[in-house]
Amino acid sequence: LNDSKLSVNQVQLGLQYVGATAKQNNISFNELVATLGTMADAGIRSGSTMSTGLRQMLVDFIEPSKKLVEQLEKVGLTTADIDVKTLGLTTVLERLRSSGFQAYGALETRAAAAYAVLSTNIPEIERLEQATLRQGAADEAQAARLDSLSSKWQILLNTLGETATSVGGLLVPAFK
Repeated sequence: LNDSKLSVNQVQLGLQYVGATAKQNNISFNELVATLGTMADAGIRSGSTMSTGLRQMLVDFIEPSKKLVEQLEKVGLTTADIDVKTLGLTTVLERLRSSGFQAYGALETRAAAAYAVLSTNIPEIERLEQATLRQGAADEAQAARLDSLSSKWQILLNTLGETATSVGGLLVPAFK
């Protein structure tokens, strides 16, 4: 999130609109956030626009229309070549891009717009995904450090409390 123009609100809308479809296609949370971040960086401001476009593109790949199948055949691909669930989103985008695939006319308009942005920014998707993975690892390491520090602090407080009780117990008879 920090490495892109993607807002928390856009992530929320993304999960709402495309989360289930992304999960159905084995797209991880990190890859989904990276994909939405790439769309935001490309200038798509509306979270619902980017999310519905991405969702429609994935749906078009799952249930290809006759026009999509014809366009795939023209560029030497089959529906197996656009199986995001098996191949991964960036692999499918790269295959389509390198084949000369023409999205407009083959995909629904919102899906074609999403494809146009994503297929020309594949390295950015990969960069953002790595950044989210690094951030996740950093967050886990920080939590472990805090947990460790918190545990040590609690041990120190317990020890001090026990020491104070012991010392206090010894001093009470001296003051009587």
